[in-house]
Formats: sequence, structure tokens, C-alpha cells
Amino acid sequence: MRNMWASSAIFGDLYDALIYGRRGTLWLSGNDLVIHSPEKAIPNGEPVTWRGTPSCYRIPVKQPENEGLVEHFVDCILGLREPTCSARQRLHVHEILFKGFEAQRTGQTQTLTTTFTPWHPINPAFLDTQSHFI
Repeated sequence: MRNMWASSAIFGDLYDALIYGRRGTLWLSGNDLVIHSPEKAIPNGEPVTWRGTPSCYRIPVKQPENEGLVEHFVDCILGLREPTCSARQRLHVHEILFKGFEAQRTGQTQTLTTTFTPWHPINPAFLDTQSHFI
């Protein structure tokens, strides 16, 4: 998978984020989830022109009942919940990045050892990047 989590422009919203893919872009803006998909329609997506861009689809997102950012933050401080993006998860990402840098520096494949356990099962096919085009 090759993508980037970034924003190429600021539209007045400090919390917008874009994830660029080969065949489209996913836009997270407040409570909106919009996908720019010029090649095909997105199932269950509402066709919209998003900030002047055609071929976009708004995806319905179910908001958690009675929970927002502040409520989640307070629950984490009280030890009732793990943060959505915990320090364990960030350490795992850094482990991967550092191994990538080491692989580039040495020209050798690196073995990744981590203590991170995902909170949901991951289909092994997701990790297979060689037997089919992603």
C-alpha cells in the first residue's frame, strides 16, 4: 500500500486530513468522511461536489453516542479507556520507521520485533503485498 496522510492545502479547518491513494483521496473533515473517486462510484456514498471537486462521495458515519473528543480524552485520563492512538501504537510505528531507515542504510532486510498487539484482527491477506496488486 502506498499512500500519504497529509494535507496539501489549508481550507480554514484545522482538523482536516487527507489520505491520498492511487485511485482516489479520502477526506476527513469534522464529522464528514468524503471520498474522491473519479474512476467509479462508492457504494452507499452520496454523490457530492466537495469543495469544488466533482466525483466525490460522502459516506455516512455513525457517531458514538454521547462521546466526543473531550469525553474520550477525560476517559483516557481517568484510566477508563486506552487512547485511540496510544503511545504503544506510536512506538510500534516508530519501530517500523527505524527498521526502514536501517534497511536503507545497510541494504539488508530487517526483522521487526514489536510488543504491539492490534485491537482488532488483521486478515493475513492485508499484509501480502506481492501476490496481487493493491
